[in-house]
Amino acid sequence: MRIGDFAKKYDMNVTAVRYYIENALLTPQRKNNQYIFDQSCIDDMDKILEYKECGLTLEEIELMFFLEKTSKFQDETILQIVQDLFEEKIDMFKDEQAKIQKSIERLQEELKKFSGIQVQRQSGASAGIPFSFIPYLYCPKCGVPLSMDNTRIQNGHLSEGELTCACGYHAVISAGIILCDDHEEDTPFKWFNNVDSVYSATDEYSGVYRILLDKGSLYMYQNMPESDFSQMVMFGPFTCNCLLRFCNDLDKRHTYVVIDPSLKRIKRLQEYLSDSGLQLIFMAGGIDEIPLRKGSIDIYMDDYSVTNSLCTYGSFIYDKIHAFLKETGLLIGLVGDYKDAPKSLQNIKKDHPNYPTEKMPPSKFKANMMMNGFELQEMKTVGSTHGNEMHFPRNEVGEQVSMLGYTAIKK
Repeated sequence: MRIGDFAKKYDMNVTAVRYYIENALLTPQRKNNQYIFDQSCIDDMDKILEYKECGLTLEEIELMFFLEKTSKFQDETILQIVQDLFEEKIDMFKDEQAKIQKSIERLQEELKKFSGIQVQRQSGASAGIPFSFIPYLYCPKCGVPLSMDNTRIQNGHLSEGELTCACGYHAVISAGIILCDDHEEDTPFKWFNNVDSVYSATDEYSGVYRILLDKGSLYMYQNMPESDFSQMVMFGPFTCNCLLRFCNDLDKRHTYVVIDPSLKRIKRLQEYLSDSGLQLIFMAGGIDEIPLRKGSIDIYMDDYSVTNSLCTYGSFIYDKIHAFLKETGLLIGLVGDYKDAPKSLQNIKKDHPNYPTEKMPPSKFKANMMMNGFELQEMKTVGSTHGNEMHFPRNEVGEQVSMLGYTAIKK
């Protein structure tokens, strides 16, 4: 369905539809320079209209979409945010006249739904390591295939086992997750407070910043090339916003390798994505210890992973990414531009004293990419905040931050 037909279906003008697209509430595909609206767009538009009838503002509707599409309402923190939102709206409408009584009743119905949700913690949510992935399990130090011992097979996948090398390298498979010896229980990345929430956004972020994050995820998703054969795609460390946002739309033929130093975070990702239908490989550990054969990844999704690694460890990881990618492998990512936010950078450094803020200009990212064997194909501004409010923890009011999307190819 094209934009004119979609607008006619809902008795609205094309400008209004474009407004919802601009605010990341509708995410149609784009083919031959035209928007194509599918069933997911129809479902989203129906939700927009339902929430509008409930009396929610555009910013509140955007928040609901943001939390639903990324968490599936399976996170205690996010559920509390939703419950607080609806309870506040109910109190407001109770003070108004009878003409809004219908809105109050609808909100009470919605509140009952969310209050009744019980977060289900699934044990062994992922099937484990498929046999087809075994040839990719290599020692990161020696570059040779790893030996496997004490393995347990469940539903045709490796759910338990040990991975060893003659050099002394050691990792284990536990509950379908590969655990490197250097993995941590909690994340070392402390940019925001609710770090245990899988999606890196809560009430700590402004509506403007959430929209900006959504635009970044959409940029990454839309730049993933279509393929007639299965590919290997890597996400992480630290941020998997794009994966969570579009897990139901990604190609089911591909294998997705998800890495993070925090076991707690990996377990949460495993739970959240358990019903996505994707073939997922979860690895907890530092990128230097990941037991993955070099030259095996087709696409690396830099969902702020380079930026967050720079913040946490003080160095770029483009050399590691280059080693994992196949020849002509693709790098798709996001970079923050803080040239107009120097105080915000210094605030972030208080939590990460080794953060080399002098490396944050996009020109430094470009230079390091080139130095490590990448050819930059595109770097463009996805969007920017404004200086009228605080958009994320440690952001200084009055400072503006821009998000740049980029694609690069391994030379």
